[in-house]
Amino acid sequence: MTADQFFWVLSRVAGLGSYAALAVALVTGIALRTAVLDWLGSNRALRSLHEYTTVLWIPLALLHLGALVLDRTSRISLIDLVLPFHSSYGTLAIGLGTLAVDLLLVVTATAWLKRRMPGSLWQWLHRLAYVAFALVFLHAQPYWEKAIQGAIILIAVASDAINLRQRRDVGPGLAH
Repeated sequence: MTADQFFWVLSRVAGLGSYAALAVALVTGIALRTAVLDWLGSNRALRSLHEYTTVLWIPLALLHLGALVLDRTSRISLIDLVLPFHSSYGTLAIGLGTLAVDLLLVVTATAWLKRRMPGSLWQWLHRLAYVAFALVFLHAQPYWEKAIQGAIILIAVASDAINLRQRRDVGPGLAH
């Protein structure tokens, strides 16, 4: 596996992980305001999960963005990470992703500033998470098939590494 292939796979897997964390944060956020998921757990458990996944998306998104910049195939520059629709590669998809990250940064920052803001303003800004989530969904759509292929490759490489380690630990001819 070349460095570019590694960064390509890493960016897709980290992006999917970040999206999954956002999905859980969105569902638990809704659950905190409604009784729909009361059967799932206490408000304390839902709030803890919501707060954890709200923070979890950040390092995963940074890993996604960093790997994209390091992947020479994608030709993404640092300016493309903050300026929507600037990239010459995948202009629409990258632009939607950039808009989503910008909105999610606003939502996350205002979540930390909740007590210092008027409630109606905080609520309006916090609801931008729904828009950002939809933008991430649209951003990822052109890459789903490749991302799944990348995850399969990563799993295969990891299982080969584990298998090689087991063979080394057990000795030649003894591993199954």
